[in-house]
Amino acid sequence: MFITIKTPHVTVNNVVSYVLTAATQRGCHFKKVKKNNMVVTIPKIAQHDGYEGNLITISIDDKCPKCGAKRGTKIWSGFSYDGSRRLSVDCWLNECSHIDKYEDVMLEYLNAKNIKVSHHTGAPESDEQN
Repeated sequence: MFITIKTPHVTVNNVVSYVLTAATQRGCHFKKVKKNNMVVTIPKIAQHDGYEGNLITISIDDKCPKCGAKRGTKIWSGFSYDGSRRLSVDCWLNECSHIDKYEDVMLEYLNAKNIKVSHHTGAPESDEQN
């Protein structure tokens, strides 16, 4: 979409505000992201069967968890293969060339949300004791 502003009292901020308001009124939702985070869409589970319902969009730190270098210097849409099906997900490169595995990214996200994960099953743990 291209917008040409010909009226001197209309600013870019006014136009952006108008577009965001109109989109919100039409049912679009926008998430606030912390300054040093990046938003990526990854599979929720390893065996996703190519089903879009098995995607999750999360906010993660934009620093490499291994060395602290800039993360996501190049982001593009790619595919996750579960052995039989593919699913469209975000892929990215890190400045340091460390590779982020989706499983590690999901654990990072869950840890940031203080969700305990079973090391045996990978499923969120309950605080209840049987």
